[in-house]
Amino acid sequence: MLGRDTVFAPFFGLPAATITATHQFARLTGCAVIPFAHRREGGRYILTVQPALADFPSADAATDSARVNAAI
Repeated sequence: MLGRDTVFAPFFGLPAATITATHQFARLTGCAVIPFAHRREGGRYILTVQPALADFPSADAATDSARVNAAI
């Protein structure tokens, strides 16, 4: 991975190397970025979907990567 494809963004309170792919995909396609989480309960899966990130992407890949990490 090239150095321009990663930034250091907070992840659980620590700076972590984070890929900027979500920022780049949203910038190139105009798609909405919708955070979600899944978990297994017994024999089924539960999917939790959050609202799309507002004003995403911004002009700054590091800011957007930090927002994605915060959603996790």
